[in-house]
Amino acid sequence: MPWGPILALLASALFVYSCAREPAPDRGSVVLITLSGVRADAVGAAGGEAGRTPYLDEFAAEADWVGTAVLASSDPLPALGSLLTGVNPWKHQLLASEYPHRRRVLPTLAQILSNAGYHATARVPRSLRHPGYGLVAGFEHVRNPVSDEEAGAPEDAEFLWLHFPDADVAYRWRRERTKKPSSQSDPRLGLGRILAYADPRKPLPPALRDALLAFYRQGVTTVDRKLGALLGRMRRSGRWGDTLLVITASHGTELGEHGQILHGENLGRESIEVPVLIKLPAHCRRPLAEPTGGRIAQARLWATVVEAVGAEAAPVHEPSLFRRCRAPIVSELYLRNGINRFSLLAEDLQLHWTTRFAPPEPQYYQARRSATKGRRAVKRIFNRLERSFRQVPPLTGPPRPAAGAMPEIHLERWTEDGFERVDDPDRAATLAVELMRRWMQFLDGEHSPQRELRGEPPPTD
Repeated sequence: MPWGPILALLASALFVYSCAREPAPDRGSVVLITLSGVRADAVGAAGGEAGRTPYLDEFAAEADWVGTAVLASSDPLPALGSLLTGVNPWKHQLLASEYPHRRRVLPTLAQILSNAGYHATARVPRSLRHPGYGLVAGFEHVRNPVSDEEAGAPEDAEFLWLHFPDADVAYRWRRERTKKPSSQSDPRLGLGRILAYADPRKPLPPALRDALLAFYRQGVTTVDRKLGALLGRMRRSGRWGDTLLVITASHGTELGEHGQILHGENLGRESIEVPVLIKLPAHCRRPLAEPTGGRIAQARLWATVVEAVGAEAAPVHEPSLFRRCRAPIVSELYLRNGINRFSLLAEDLQLHWTTRFAPPEPQYYQARRSATKGRRAVKRIFNRLERSFRQVPPLTGPPRPAAGAMPEIHLERWTEDGFERVDDPDRAATLAVELMRRWMQFLDGEHSPQRELRGEPPPTD
């Protein structure tokens, strides 16, 4: 088997997987809850709008850590891959829904806990169960999300992953596009209509943004209510005190802040900053080292859970919250309209890095709107992009780039009100070097996606 540039990565991961040990007899349950589309400023306890999430805010009062996290990607599939493996997308290789090649040698959280004797159940929608994604690897039972009519979590699930899709704006449109959620919303609002504004060349009309915001707020309120009912059942179960509970989100939601909508189109703050709430079990005597109210890389939650149950994390994984870490946070977004996007967040300063791997497709955004219809012309567009993507190093771009194909960088500062552009070329250059260093960590060189997938060494020319 060709190990290629990831020898240290794979060896460390296998070591962790083999070293997971039988936990103490007094272990409790581990529950991971992911919320689809809930951005940080939607949750009052995470510094957002007060009063919209009363149940999450109530839970925050008894949680051991409350703050925000920066996702490994604004695309929920790579972001969930990082949450469940503890490494960034390029290392786990679930880069996009069109590129489902997650490295199976990397153990998921469920595999680590199952190896330690936990019974694992996932309650997630079918969209997350594609075999190539590998997100449900290690779970003994995989079922649909928890419904309003169910009494609560399965009694035999010692590790439970629950996914709530209700705050995902697109989901609400599909489900209630003929209903009017509030007097400020357009009852004719439909997914096909609003997806046109994923194209940054098409400005989002203010009236439509107001309608989107109304739908989004309704979605957040709905998921908070459902979560409140679930938390109430968990408190009454008799196992609350010994439960390790982590609540976070799989992606944020853009409502025009960077000229686009939904998620997975760029790495703006509204798409990658999400809430995190952690409650440790009563028998956990090890305190969290990160101060509450801070901002972390979401991928650090993997090692946090692993170490909380008595297993070990390797250096290749993002460090747990049981240790302080001030390292800049890297986010990645692959295989969009001829470009890959990268981000480095150092304190409140964010570097945006864009690399072009193919000329833009003029009909790309129209094709995305029609992708579910299986049209031949649509498939041709995505196939052309994927063929180019496979051949080009994702971070630095083509070895001999054409005019205008060099990576582009710019800075933004995260502020109390959102973000602002920053003009500081020297600082941008310094952060660009740090981004390359962080992205290359544990690798012996940059490969094209095709070479990385095959485990081939990088070219010598």
